Amino acid sequence: MKTVSRVYDSYAQAREGVCALEAAGIPASDISLVANKHVSAEHADVDQVSDTAKGAGIGGVLGGGAGLLAGLGLLAIPGLGPVVAAGWLAATAVGAAAGAVTGGIVGALVDAGTPEEHAHVYSESIRRGGTLVSARVQDHDEARIQAVLDKYQPIDPVARGAEYRKAGWKSFDPKAAPYTLSQAEIERSRRDLAHSGTTSERIPIVKEELEVGKRQTEERVHVRVEPVERRVEESVNLKDERIVVERRPTEAYQPKERDLAPREFDVVERHETPVVNKRAVATEEVVVSRDVSEHTETVHDTVRETKVEVDKPGGQRRPV
Repeated sequence: MKTVSRVYDSYAQAREGVCALEAAGIPASDISLVANKHVSAEHADVDQVSDTAKGAGIGGVLGGGAGLLAGLGLLAIPGLGPVVAAGWLAATAVGAAAGAVTGGIVGALVDAGTPEEHAHVYSESIRRGGTLVSARVQDHDEARIQAVLDKYQPIDPVARGAEYRKAGWKSFDPKAAPYTLSQAEIERSRRDLAHSGTTSERIPIVKEELEVGKRQTEERVHVRVEPVERRVEESVNLKDERIVVERRPTEAYQPKERDLAPREFDVVERHETPVVNKRAVATEEVVVSRDVSEHTETVHDTVRETKVEVDKPGGQRRPV
């Protein structure tokens, strides 16, 4: 399990956050809210929480019709004093949870997984009029629930901590004297998102910009090399020998005894025939290469931007 915690300057923001959590499927038993007592005008002067005061219909007063908000009550948390709270984290902070040894809002937040530095800032923010909303969620659901709570403009613990430290604050001190809220802080903590005349709605003006990049595509040129045959002819002069036997008269030869002896002998005829031999000779070459050229192409598309118009009474429309 993971714990997602956010602190809001006004209770109305926190109330909307709790309703959004329940709409997102988070059970009321896994949601907790701790608010400064000044969010309820009827309980702003309460300094001690008696058993009869606990849970005295505060949920209905603060607009909690059902779910967690309907169960809001007064609790005394060490270091904060009387607070308007409900849920598991509030019980842990009070020290009333099963197995809890000591109370304290910082310890409860740290035990739930909040970084200690943020826990100190969150606790001080509650002390100064803020409202803490925490939810236990499954690990895989943490990012979704963070996005749900971030819609209602929670404080930035880093920036708020820096703001506090500029005024000399170091960390949340549960033994410090009660913090006296200014009228402005009280009004801020009670501000209603829907009906406050001072609450502004921020509309971001968003423009799309066209970014044109490049990606490489390929076209393959297949090169095939293979031998082909063609008929050729060459002429060559050949010699042929032929045995010629002829008889002719002679008177100059003087016969010998051996001429009357029998004998045999061979006479060789010689003939030339063509002999074919092939020799590869390079006559030309084919060069395969890439010739790179560049060209400019204009891309046409559409982009969007936010347009804000205000409808004035009387049917007048004025662009902002």
